[in-house]
Amino acid sequence: MFLRERTTITRERMKKALKLFVINHIIIISIAVALGLHGAAGATSMPSQTKQEEPVIQQITDDQKIQGSSLLINGQTLDLKTKPVVFIDDSSAELLSLLNLSNTNNSPYIVIKESSILRPEGISYYLGNEKWTYPSVICCVDNQVRGYMYAEAQTYLESLRYNQPVAEVSYPNILSSPDNVNAKLAAEQFNGAIIKPKQEFSFYSCVNTSLEEGYQEGTVLVETEEGTTETDQQMGGGICKTATLLHKVVDKLGLEETERHNHTEPVSYADPGDDASVSKGGWDYKFINTLDMPIKIVAYQDQDNLVVEIYIVPVI
Repeated sequence: MFLRERTTITRERMKKALKLFVINHIIIISIAVALGLHGAAGATSMPSQTKQEEPVIQQITDDQKIQGSSLLINGQTLDLKTKPVVFIDDSSAELLSLLNLSNTNNSPYIVIKESSILRPEGISYYLGNEKWTYPSVICCVDNQVRGYMYAEAQTYLESLRYNQPVAEVSYPNILSSPDNVNAKLAAEQFNGAIIKPKQEFSFYSCVNTSLEEGYQEGTVLVETEEGTTETDQQMGGGICKTATLLHKVVDKLGLEETERHNHTEPVSYADPGDDASVSKGGWDYKFINTLDMPIKIVAYQDQDNLVVEIYIVPVI
């Protein structure tokens, strides 16, 4: 009787112990799962410490894809090394306002979705299908194809606008005569000049027509005692062409000219009254930057042409 009772008690204890064991394990497993979920949530909310990589540009359809540094689109090949591609649809129409569309050679390629209601007049663009998954802007820098989305695209296009001239002029300038060589040298001397808002620029503050600077004797117009005009050979003759091109680009931009003189006789590189005559120790050419941002003058010889450009300088 005692043995049977003891056996019954032992079985009851074992049942209770087993039940307690199972309950404890259920609690432990529940806590572990809860901690695991919390850790996963924490990992999701933690910022990534890895270096951000350049956006991946997807290749989409057979007729619209990236191949090397070119975009193939509807039978056209757009060279990304030459200029970037900007993708426009109804939701990103504001990107058009960030582009310099006055010069098609400098403006980016523009691709507009076929279904978009946008059909801007006066500019060239390509139509793309509905399946593109490209960033808003694609460019090629150092042989690397890069893509920019949303705000990054706007920032990129802003900087691109500052890298394009807001006004430019050019005129033939074959370097076979001392006059044209002198014109080129004068352009090189004021190339890179930066004029702040309300600041006045002087042609002769940069140009020094000396033998040491490489100048030669060139043709100038001089007025005689009798009041007639004749040609003469003087050091630096020919730089009036450069001053005239500078006047033309300043006039294009609408800046205020504070000193400009005309030749007493017509010149080949300007219409009457649209020239600028300069003379060392006498006539200068001056203008004021009336814009609210600094400007930069870029002047250079491009093969057989003399080019003068004005750029906006972004304030950082």
